Amino acid sequence: MEKSEKRSGSGNDSIPYLSPEIISEILCKLPIASVLRCRCVCKAWRYLTKSPAFIEQLLSSNVDKAPSLLLETSCVENESTQPFLLVDVEQRRVRHIRIDPLEGLSAMSTCRGLVCVGSLSSLDPVYVFNPITREYRRLPASGEKDIEDHQVGLGFDPSTGKYKVLRTYVDDDEGKRCFEVTTLGASSWRKLDVPDHWQDYFVYEPVFWNKAIHWKASTTARDFLLSFDVCHEKFRKISFPKVFVPDLTSIIEPTELELLGFGGRLTIIEHEDEQMRLWEVTGDKLEDLSIWFWDEHDTHVLWNPYMTYKVIGRWSPEFYLLEVSTCHGDVENRRKLFTWFLPRRANYLPLDIPGVPSMFITAETFSPCT
Repeated sequence: MEKSEKRSGSGNDSIPYLSPEIISEILCKLPIASVLRCRCVCKAWRYLTKSPAFIEQLLSSNVDKAPSLLLETSCVENESTQPFLLVDVEQRRVRHIRIDPLEGLSAMSTCRGLVCVGSLSSLDPVYVFNPITREYRRLPASGEKDIEDHQVGLGFDPSTGKYKVLRTYVDDDEGKRCFEVTTLGASSWRKLDVPDHWQDYFVYEPVFWNKAIHWKASTTARDFLLSFDVCHEKFRKISFPKVFVPDLTSIIEPTELELLGFGGRLTIIEHEDEQMRLWEVTGDKLEDLSIWFWDEHDTHVLWNPYMTYKVIGRWSPEFYLLEVSTCHGDVENRRKLFTWFLPRRANYLPLDIPGVPSMFITAETFSPCT
């Protein structure tokens, strides 16, 4: 006997029965804000949308969607200024995010809908928060210590279903670079053993991709990718192609190479005069990772210290989103804007988003999640 497709009821007023799997499929197609509203429908939907299985499905469905941008306002002009702005590029909407404990901190990394914030000059505090739900959690305190160049990367360990946070900083008292890791929910940080010569490393721009946190790293002799496997807590150095560094005695400036996690890829973008070259990091396991040339475009612009650009993402083979910075005179007159770059047409299309200030920092591309 076939099961009824409707719940028990009278006449035509009965409600069609939908399995949790079908409900999940439907909800994953909705905007994140609508998913949050659906949590108020009933307890069953609330539990469903908070379940790990639904979150995984939602993140998978968002891989091919354009992520939002998390911006930091560069200065607080008045009390109404928001420290973070969440920008929906496709809808051209700006959402203001104010969470009091996070004021004065900078966004350092993102992972699966969460953002890690901290300070470059202090170990405490460090928070992980969700810009959509505005839930946040403070990581273990470390006490006062004279440090500098504090960088924090956020990653996810699929083998345990837990988030891990890796940070590095220069200890002024010991005169060396340190690396520490903690698990979200743990009560302390654990110091990692690394070679002594790592104290000379400069690291920046952590990106989580393929179960590892990746940093651009530089020394006086060579530049490379420093990767940390969050599952096995092991490091690996991946050398850049030699064509990146014609003069191996010089350090690549942070603006010359970008490390970009976008659309399921880890991409290194090389800037040289008018040229933009893209290199893809490939490999399924950390020990097998390598860097291969992918694409090259002529930007048709002679970039200089007064007009620079940063690649935010590749929305399609035809469109790149750029953050362009211009400066007329002193630094106070620096202005920023977003523009589409169409390499095949050698064309630029300004992207005007109401509510985006004239000066900001694009902290991260961000894939919203519940």
